[in-house]
Amino acid sequence: MSQRILVLQSVEDEITYRREMRIKRSPLLRDYDFKHIYAIELKDEQQELPTPLMMEQVVQGSLDGEELLDRLVRKVIAFDPNILIVHAGFVFHRFPHEMISALKSLKDKFPNLRIGIQSRIRFGRDRPELQTLFEDSEEIRGLIERIF
Repeated sequence: MSQRILVLQSVEDEITYRREMRIKRSPLLRDYDFKHIYAIELKDEQQELPTPLMMEQVVQGSLDGEELLDRLVRKVIAFDPNILIVHAGFVFHRFPHEMISALKSLKDKFPNLRIGIQSRIRFGRDRPELQTLFEDSEEIRGLIERIF
């Protein structure tokens, strides 16, 4: 039985679309079942904007952590992933409190869900409460390297 990996990305845009296509085509990831979810769901008019303008609008807006948590819970129930990989993209960096709060609540609801984070920053080094949230195992690091 293949592992199910849920990937949380900032928004559904051209960049994430290309990443998702790379994941589907990668022979290194063929033994995994992937689903994707986005921290912020773009409005129709935002989807039509050039990427830099769309990103500017998103970061000037807000992120409803409770709404994100609700969508994450529904996706986890429906897909039953073994691992959640968080892309620490522009939404994560703009709204870290909301993202971390939603992820902590998700982990409380699903304690067996393993959560890894893709980031150049080593989360948890100076925040012990994040060490229990984000797993830093060899398997998770390998997945992150192949995904991103």
